[in-house]
Amino acid sequence: MGRILNLALLGAAAACGRGEEDGRAGLGQIAVQWTGTDSGRMTASATARWCAMDTLLEVVAVQGDSAFGLVLIALDSVRAAEYPVKDSRAFIPNRPQARVALRLLKQYELEGYDALGGQVTVTQGGSREVSGRLDVRLLPIVGADTLRLVGTFDRIPVAPAVGVCGRANKSGPG
Repeated sequence: MGRILNLALLGAAAACGRGEEDGRAGLGQIAVQWTGTDSGRMTASATARWCAMDTLLEVVAVQGDSAFGLVLIALDSVRAAEYPVKDSRAFIPNRPQARVALRLLKQYELEGYDALGGQVTVTQGGSREVSGRLDVRLLPIVGADTLRLVGTFDRIPVAPAVGVCGRANKSGPG
């Protein structure tokens, strides 16, 4: 799942957003900042796609060469609730849960990060838009130094996923 989310980030269309000084997301935006061996921040417009087949919501924000991805794996719909962040490298069938990935441009190359743990709190859910906050620990795909990522997302419009969607590794039919 983590590799799939990072691949989606690598292929995401550039949807640049303008940064906000206070570090909070505006309408339809995600604002995140990370600290650790590397630090930075990103505020960008975001898109959200609901996959009814797998009851999951995929949220992606891209700003230049940086990208952020969030997947909410819901019970039956995205609702205001706590979504524990699971290790993106392992299949865990429990619901609800969240997966998070980050892609950054380093000095000479792109570097991907997968979530190790943390929490996503959805404060407003539903079929039209989603809002919330997150606090996540990330591990680079290559390397061992972790980052802490915190942020908010505000009133991101939700649209139905088109075509094939959902997790490649899931239990049951579908």
